[in-house]
Amino acid sequence: MAASSFGGATFIGATGFGVVTFTGDAYFGGATFTGDAYFGVVTFTGDAYFGVVTFTGDAYFGVVTFTGDAYFGVVTFTGDANFTEATITGSATFGGAMGLDSAELGDVRVAPAAADVMRVWPPGWRVAAGADGWQTLCLAAIPEGETAAGSGAPEGSPEPEGLT
Repeated sequence: MAASSFGGATFIGATGFGVVTFTGDAYFGGATFTGDAYFGVVTFTGDAYFGVVTFTGDAYFGVVTFTGDAYFGVVTFTGDANFTEATITGSATFGGAMGLDSAELGDVRVAPAAADVMRVWPPGWRVAAGADGWQTLCLAAIPEGETAAGSGAPEGSPEPEGLT
């Protein structure tokens, strides 16, 4: 699929993207998923923008590959969120995302960050050493003073430009 825009769309009931490759940027900004959302074996080769999206059911991003930037800023997950076996090679921003304090993160692979790569994880997500120089994500206790609804950004960190 070339560049795609689902901005502001409302997906009613269960929505599945199955085995799909988005070859351009994929824009879901402002979308609402009223049932479970399945991003099965999906590859995003461009940027994936999920800013200000609401998932009212479960959200499955298992076996998803983000080779461009992945932006999940100000996203609300009210059901379960599953990123099991996801792969992230570019920038990733989850600043302001809510409902990720118990997300499934088994076997998530994160490429070593290049100089121009920025990553902002939600409170409670921690990076750990993985195999072959890659990193993995895991849940950890939320440090005192942070909340599950916090930005996840270090104090004083700027928000990424061009994503709002």
